[in-house]
Amino acid sequence: MPLVRRATTVLLRSPLRRVLDGTVLLITVTGRRTGHPYTLPVQYAVGDGVVWLLPGHPERKTWWRNLEQPAPVDLDLAGRLVHGKGEALRGTTEPELVAQGLRAYLRRFPSLGPRWRVGPEGPAPDLVASTVIVRVVPDLPL
Repeated sequence: MPLVRRATTVLLRSPLRRVLDGTVLLITVTGRRTGHPYTLPVQYAVGDGVVWLLPGHPERKTWWRNLEQPAPVDLDLAGRLVHGKGEALRGTTEPELVAQGLRAYLRRFPSLGPRWRVGPEGPAPDLVASTVIVRVVPDLPL
């Protein structure tokens, strides 16, 4: 496990977690080939009762590929265990849902707007098409 991910995971499991609680959670996914659980820190946004996870540089990440088919996940969200169903969505096949997730991210992190070239109509079609986002629908309302 890379040092930064390990340190973030340790921090999120400590009493100092409040430093990151508003922006980072721990997700546990089950490996599609190994069947082993993997827990890692991921930045998140919440919108309309759904938790959105945006894998940075998805071409280099593998965890989200375990959710290409909807699968159960566990989230440690601000110290609360949340069970739900996660699904990786690609902008090329699910543009409306990906745009919805990007809008939730922009509400949570407005500084991303200029970098993403977001206009009044929302995320640009090329941004949506190139995005992979994970939608987690909790079993119980947040």
